[in-house]
Amino acid sequence: TWAVDDSEEATIPLIAHHARHRAKTAGLDLLVVDHIHRLEPIPEQARLPRRDQLDGIVRVLQRLARSLGIVVLAAAQLNDDSRAKAEANTKGGRDPRPTQSNFLDCRTLGKEAGVVLFPFRPSYFDPGASPDLGEVIIDKARGRKIQRTKVLMRCDGVAQTWDPLSDRDE
Repeated sequence: TWAVDDSEEATIPLIAHHARHRAKTAGLDLLVVDHIHRLEPIPEQARLPRRDQLDGIVRVLQRLARSLGIVVLAAAQLNDDSRAKAEANTKGGRDPRPTQSNFLDCRTLGKEAGVVLFPFRPSYFDPGASPDLGEVIIDKARGRKIQRTKVLMRCDGVAQTWDPLSDRDE
């Protein structure tokens, strides 16, 4: 079973409450938090700078994951200037791929995460690259090596799928 709560008023205390209730009544293995940067701050941190608010949100999610024995997948937006930097890097012959320093206002997310993944579409920066090929960059994985996995991207207008490619599929 699964449930979605896409209310605009999502707060960390409310997400934690729903997660605990769900874990107790129906079981819970995975909590997905999309747009972590859009969450309301923890009430006692409401007057802090946004960066500090997001750091507090990340810490609460980490404690929640440990206490419930679940995985929390938190999706975060990259800085607005990440695209401009990537485009400048491409023109300057440097790698345009995203890194943890590109997280929007959240220095703790990359530090506390067990795994950090970035989807990357080379065709966004290189018009000569195939629009159907992409990469999933494993930028951090505790106890594992950092790597890039090539994928085939398909989009039907509603959903996008990323299928791993072997070297012979390229």
